[in-house]
Amino acid sequence: MIRLRLIFLTLFVLIVSQSNAQYNYGLRFKSKEVEKKFRTGLDLTKTGAISFNTSFKISFDLSFRSFDGFGYILRLKDTKTNSQLDLICKFDKVSPGLYLVFNKKEVEKSISLSKINDNLNRWNTATIEYDSQSGRIELTFNDDKISEIITLKGRSSFSLGFGVVNNYGFDTKEVPFISIRSIRILTDGTPTHHWELNEQEGNLSKDSISGKVAEITNPEWEIFHHAKWKFINAIKL
Repeated sequence: MIRLRLIFLTLFVLIVSQSNAQYNYGLRFKSKEVEKKFRTGLDLTKTGAISFNTSFKISFDLSFRSFDGFGYILRLKDTKTNSQLDLICKFDKVSPGLYLVFNKKEVEKSISLSKINDNLNRWNTATIEYDSQSGRIELTFNDDKISEIITLKGRSSFSLGFGVVNNYGFDTKEVPFISIRSIRILTDGTPTHHWELNEQEGNLSKDSISGKVAEITNPEWEIFHHAKWKFINAIKL
């Protein structure tokens, strides 16, 4: 009877562990814990820019691992005008938050992250949506939203990366302590790209809609921290 209970307990632990591992997938970005040359970058447009006529929408799941530092979450460059749009996060005592930066100038509004310290290592939903007809850019983080008017043209295409981006004229070194997964892109209202980022190894991720391959520099996969045993310490009795 005791042996049977142990078998059921073991099976229960394995099922729960596997379920937890499936939920906790994504790409973990190495930050200040390593030298700058070993930090993580995700280039979604290595094989070519993403085209749009009037609008695009970029959404993804975002998790913070530390209430510390400054860094680039996302960097986008318009291929026609070289205009650039950055999403950065700043953790300081005065105004911790998410900021949109257009052509190296912060927009007036930001989303506060003052309460994120109680929500570390949990997944949040972030969205950037742009409409060229109105010129309106919107940033949504869970239930918070800000919007501004910018001068980004339509009928163009853009290059896009997360974390360390050293292509397209960018030279990025500062990356926050974040994890990213399930990047979805809609152009002109139609889903065109989806990178789930549920890989367990390697430095490539394939878009499940169009087959576009993204390239990752210095990857560290979240599932490794939830699905594999790691030696921590030994106690000798």
